[in-house]
Amino acid sequence: MSMLRTLAAATLIACVHTAGWSATFYSGSNNNTLVKFDTDTGIGTVIGPMGFGGIFAGAFSPTGTFYTVTNTYGGSSSLATVNLATGQATPIASLPRDDIDMLQFSSSGTLYASQGRVLYTVDIGTGALTRIGPFGSEIMDMMDLAVDSDGRMFGVADPNDGTSPSRFYSIDTSTGAATFLFQTTEPCIMGLAFDGADNLFGTRFCGTQSSPFYKIDLAAKSVSVVGMSGIPNPHGGDIFRTPEPGTLALLGLGLAGLAATRRRKQ
Repeated sequence: MSMLRTLAAATLIACVHTAGWSATFYSGSNNNTLVKFDTDTGIGTVIGPMGFGGIFAGAFSPTGTFYTVTNTYGGSSSLATVNLATGQATPIASLPRDDIDMLQFSSSGTLYASQGRVLYTVDIGTGALTRIGPFGSEIMDMMDLAVDSDGRMFGVADPNDGTSPSRFYSIDTSTGAATFLFQTTEPCIMGLAFDGADNLFGTRFCGTQSSPFYKIDLAAKSVSVVGMSGIPNPHGGDIFRTPEPGTLALLGLGLAGLAATRRRKQ
């Protein structure tokens, strides 16, 4: 009985320390269609039309709701939620400016936004923007934001000319100030998202009908191609981090083992 209890406890510890994650990267293609990418292969899948144009942003809330901005640069932008099964976007709050083209949630639920030069927070209920501060004078066009499991924000900037290399930055969420990390030879990187193991992934938004899907190592200052996605012009995106089915099964096995040892003891 003691051996069974020890084995069950070890199984639970293994779940906590080595849990796998199912990582699907959701994004928009051609400013109007919801797509998803397999982070293991880079292969993309079209989900469906979003019902609006001018869609560049994408971010998951901590509870799994996917948000975007409709009609960016169209004069009447709105914060919207997205149905992940169909792609349909539903506006929920008007925004006070029409150039917000990136969104990113913190783990605590704060929604950040930017038009490429200044960091804001967004009131989800009203759409009101609160200005935090500029990224810095050298940032001509920040393209997307991502936050890791420690709450650190990173961004990728690109002059949007289709050929110049993308540049990565860390961002102070209290001031908006960006600090240069490194430059890659790959141009046009836009979508950024961390998975549950803090692996960073990205997409390329211009110059190809089949975007490369990237894995980005901030520590090594390197960008590698996972695979060709088959998706044209993907933009900002995000990953909602959920345990893999195998991890859940392992966790259930551990809990069942502990329950069995308790019943036998009683």
